[in-house]
Amino acid sequence: MDDKSRDGEVARRILRAAIHLFAKKGFAATSTREIVEAAGITKPMLYYYYRSKDGLLRAALSEYTQEARREVDSVLASDLDARSKLVEFVWSVFQFHRENPDFVRMASAMFYGPEDATPGVDILSFAEEVRGSFHRAAEVACGAGIARAGCEEVLVRSLDGMIAAWTRSPLWGGGTEISHDLAEQVVEDLLHGVAPR
Repeated sequence: MDDKSRDGEVARRILRAAIHLFAKKGFAATSTREIVEAAGITKPMLYYYYRSKDGLLRAALSEYTQEARREVDSVLASDLDARSKLVEFVWSVFQFHRENPDFVRMASAMFYGPEDATPGVDILSFAEEVRGSFHRAAEVACGAGIARAGCEEVLVRSLDGMIAAWTRSPLWGGGTEISHDLAEQVVEDLLHGVAPR
């Protein structure tokens, strides 16, 4: 393993340890000492890679947001029809939640927590990035005519609400398994309602 690869692995190990602790204890209650111990590094190494605990949080938000955005952009740029794109969008968000429970728990606590809980970190810009992905998916659906024109904001809120409701349950230790079939059902319910046909 070369030095650059080793540096990347150390940085990821620090990030994962911090995210786990932030999810478990909260950002403010997590000390740099705890992060250092959990990552198996020294305090100067943490400062070398991230400069501060705030820098570590900014890096986590940036890295995970970019990862999610790449996946969403790939789905929305695909050759799939609009309904299938919407299903794959929901599925990609489901998968992100399933694969990154510590990050999701941490980000949710920060977003819904006290405004001053993360000084020096603009949590709202992260939320706007996520919201932008939902808007792009809604524009695809409305632009293709599978949802009525002008209802993008309603579709954004509906998608967000349904995804949040389904993904919260596994984080709390129970509920329906998050699956591609569930993503299909979410889109079907959104586009056609739940009334008997």
